[in-house]
Amino acid sequence: MQKMKESDCFISIKHAAELIGVSVSTVRRLIERNDFPNPFKITESRIGLLESEVKQWMKETYEK
Repeated sequence: MQKMKESDCFISIKHAAELIGVSVSTVRRLIERNDFPNPFKITESRIGLLESEVKQWMKETYEK
């Protein structure tokens, strides 16, 4: 896990799915398999991903 940057923000799983071009279900499967950045619990009913971690994952996945 990266250190949170001052300009970083939380994004929804839906937004992360749109960023990487897959379905929400696929993002959830990747998270369950520990193949995607771990989400953070923001409130009782809301989770989010750090945008910088999703973008780093995209970069690392592309470079494989």
